[in-house]
Amino acid sequence: MARIRSVTGQGRALLDDGWQMALAEGGAFPPKNLDWIAAAVPGTAAQALEKAGKATPELLASLQSRHIWYRRDLSGISGRLRFGGLTSNAEIRVGHRPVLLINSMFDPVLIEIEKPEEQSLFVHFKPLFDGIQPQVRRQKWRPHLISNPNMRNTRASLLGHMPGWCSEVQPVGLYRPVELINDGDVRAGEPCVFVMLDGTTGHVEIACRIEGAEGPFVAQCWNAHTEMQCGADGIWRGTVEVKNPPLWWPHTSGEPHLVPVAIYGDGVEIDLGKIGFRSIELDWESDGHGFGLVVNGERLFCRGVNWTDDALTSTHGTAHNDEGARFDALVRRVREMGANMIRIPGITTRMPPAFFDACDRHGIFVWMDEPLANFDYDFEYLQREFDIDGSLTRYLEEIETSPSLAVACGGSEMAQQGAMLSLPAHVWTSKWCTERLPEIVSAVRPDVITVPNSPWGGELPFQVDKGVSHYYGVGAYMRPLEDARRANVRFASECLAFANLPQPERLALVAGDARPGTPEWKALVVRDLKADWDFEDVRDHYLGLLYGVDVGRLRNEDPARYLTLSTVVPGEVMETTFAEWRRVGSITRGGLVWLWQDLKQGFGWGVTDWQGVPKPAYFALQRAFAPLWLGLTDEGVNGLHLHLVNEGGAANAGPDFHLTLTCYDENGAVVIDGAREISLPPRTSMRFSSAQMFGIFFDVNYAYKFGLPAHVVTVARLVDARSGHTVEAFHFPQGRAAAMAEPELAVDLEQDRYGNWVLVVRSRRIAQSVHVVLENGSAQGDWFHLAPGLTRIGTSCRNERPRGVLSALNSVEPLRFG
Repeated sequence: MARIRSVTGQGRALLDDGWQMALAEGGAFPPKNLDWIAAAVPGTAAQALEKAGKATPELLASLQSRHIWYRRDLSGISGRLRFGGLTSNAEIRVGHRPVLLINSMFDPVLIEIEKPEEQSLFVHFKPLFDGIQPQVRRQKWRPHLISNPNMRNTRASLLGHMPGWCSEVQPVGLYRPVELINDGDVRAGEPCVFVMLDGTTGHVEIACRIEGAEGPFVAQCWNAHTEMQCGADGIWRGTVEVKNPPLWWPHTSGEPHLVPVAIYGDGVEIDLGKIGFRSIELDWESDGHGFGLVVNGERLFCRGVNWTDDALTSTHGTAHNDEGARFDALVRRVREMGANMIRIPGITTRMPPAFFDACDRHGIFVWMDEPLANFDYDFEYLQREFDIDGSLTRYLEEIETSPSLAVACGGSEMAQQGAMLSLPAHVWTSKWCTERLPEIVSAVRPDVITVPNSPWGGELPFQVDKGVSHYYGVGAYMRPLEDARRANVRFASECLAFANLPQPERLALVAGDARPGTPEWKALVVRDLKADWDFEDVRDHYLGLLYGVDVGRLRNEDPARYLTLSTVVPGEVMETTFAEWRRVGSITRGGLVWLWQDLKQGFGWGVTDWQGVPKPAYFALQRAFAPLWLGLTDEGVNGLHLHLVNEGGAANAGPDFHLTLTCYDENGAVVIDGAREISLPPRTSMRFSSAQMFGIFFDVNYAYKFGLPAHVVTVARLVDARSGHTVEAFHFPQGRAAAMAEPELAVDLEQDRYGNWVLVVRSRRIAQSVHVVLENGSAQGDWFHLAPGLTRIGTSCRNERPRGVLSALNSVEPLRFG
């Protein structure tokens, strides 16, 4: 059912205080002689133990094999309690009365508190595996990534059971909010809101059971309304037609317009939240093997990140009582990076409605995997014991008004696991994923695309040139950078995983006294279980490729320089790869980077660290994902190509952009340049060759090698004539190592007309990977190349002059300003 946000006379409050937790030797009730400690709700047992100073690695890794109790006083409380999320194998008791058993952590539950006299609420989390052998068919393969094979037979997140990937902290507890709902005289239930866009008309079908009021009732959506009719079943129904509604777009293509939906009448208002009108179709491309989204009739290039819920296995106790505020802040940061899609992979848990609300507001599409991953699941058993059909149906109903939900997928890498073991297709193909999943989704959300599994497509499910892929050719498989084009990637729902280093000023916080190459350092590096390599080895491979160094020797002889270069490598590779995928003529329709946030303290895949602070790779993706984007690709003997994309700017008549291409020598002098005025309307792209820009032959990428190269860097610039907004792209014809001359940086401080301080950064020569550290604020750009000349960087400083340090890969000393 759709969510009711409020009903006249109804009270809602979070039960987020007064909770206690304790470990017990057994499950006898009532629990006696326990060492009760304060517990945050929402939160986990691990967080409570850490805060109380009682956590040890051995204890945190064994929580799902223990009896864990939560309690809270309910004196004077009555109404309905909604538990947004409890981990698996839990029992709820009110006083001495057992109320409910929970065997899946993916389903919210609702209970009635009928007697307000003094009593307590107990939640007993039993061992996840109690020794009883489930009646399941024998598995055909066992994934190496997951330490406990019994996870196949549960409905619990795999986080905490994937050594090398995340902390071995097993999630137990009330990890989503507990809400108390008190109904007034009017009670509304079983709401259904079905949204459809037909051409320029929006249709909103609304149904709701209303008790305690006679009506009549009117359903209203934006500027339209209709009278509702009450059927023999007691449910009020009505369909609102909205003419020319504002459309919901992903933020990279337009505005994510949302409009309110409500029911009024008889002194009652029932708030059903906000909806968005949008159409979405799957484009298979002309050969039938592509995978691309068409939104409101426009082709979309999807880019973004894979997401995990860090609160499940963290011990630092994120304050997230207000889920709406928490997810709004996180999704806002994703939007600021320029992403328009988030994937929820099957290794984690379902995200709550508050997450989808945030994605709706910020214009971020959601690709949602079912929480199934890697295993050869017995779907008959899962249906019999856990009702996975009903669970998915209820979840889709809860988010049925969310325009951000774009793709529903059967899970992660189940088919791939079997196929990579050379098993035949009928072994790794699941009818639940290929047949039942689309039936369930179509019944509730026919506007959502379905995918049987990720990856999926082609003769083998992991082929990258057909359908959906997990592309690690550039990355884990250490293929050359050209492989991003050569592999003919259609849509990468996972890609570009590296052991990303944090900001240099946070390195000691992450690694302590550990030094590169030592066992203590290596223990912090993300890796696949049982692999004889890790993702730092991957990063080191591209470090040698990009900067022409002997990595082992550099690490031993100059560890500081090794770290400086290693910090920027993943971002450089990511920008280069997305330039191939976003170029004009590319068949790639999407790429989702693995991963948004580190799952533990260390050097993980995240483009933000374990505390959510952006890493250098974040800023590289911010440029690669920008709606107004300029890219340079090396086309061999055809020179360089400039690719221009404007996904959502305002229309203008006549030339409105200034495009230049300039080559600089090692001293910062211009060797050759070209310019033209162009018009780049919204949702269009253009391509120019370097020959078109210069008008004469010039070996811009040093493909012909007639004599010594004359330049060390080529810079393309696209300047918006109206706003002055500038985007740039860089090419190093001799490699990045040939452009390491001292840039001679300088910084001036100015205030704009609004009183905000601006850094005016000047460079005589090319400055590679300029890093800005503000001690009393934040900068609006970081880790960027700076061509000879100047750039302006906005700051958050207004009442205080900015202070900080500026550095570049090729600057001898950092430059202090302020």
